[in-house]
This record gives sequence, structure tokens and C-alpha cells, in this order.
Amino acid sequence: MRYLFLTIMTMLLAGCSIFGHTGVESAPYTLLQADEQQRIEVRRYDTMVLVSASMAGDGRNSAFQESYSVISVVRTKVQRLLR
Repeated sequence: MRYLFLTIMTMLLAGCSIFGHTGVESAPYTLLQADEQQRIEVRRYDTMVLVSASMAGDGRNSAFQESYSVISVVRTKVQRLLR
């Protein structure tokens, strides 16, 4: 079950790039180590903002509610996958 969950989350986080160009920029990184036989890389990423919310509406509260809604939906989907 965990293997299935990890596979699905990897596809979602990768932006479903298996379907073609997603228009999402990749974050710059420094390659620390690579193993060509196992086809893995150890990378260091700079600090970045991964999520942002608009301050439209009633200001700070609407931005929090928007972020909370996204987190709640993701948490619910993950919990369903782990059952």
C-alpha cells in the first residue's frame, strides 16, 4: 500500500510530466553526488517559496483560508490512500 501511495504522490509532485511539457519551471539546484549505475542524484536546493496565496478579499484571513483548504484536501486524499 505504501508503494502505491509513494508512486501516486511522486506522479502528482512531478506535475504529471509524463503527459508532456507542464509549463512549470524547475528549481535551480547544485548536484552534490551522482550514481549513474543506480541512476540517482543527491541535490541541494536553495530556499524557495512553494506555495503562495492572494491577499484579495478580506486580507490575511482569506489567504489563510485558501491555504488551509488546499492542505485539508490533500490530507483527506492521503488518508484515503492509506486506508
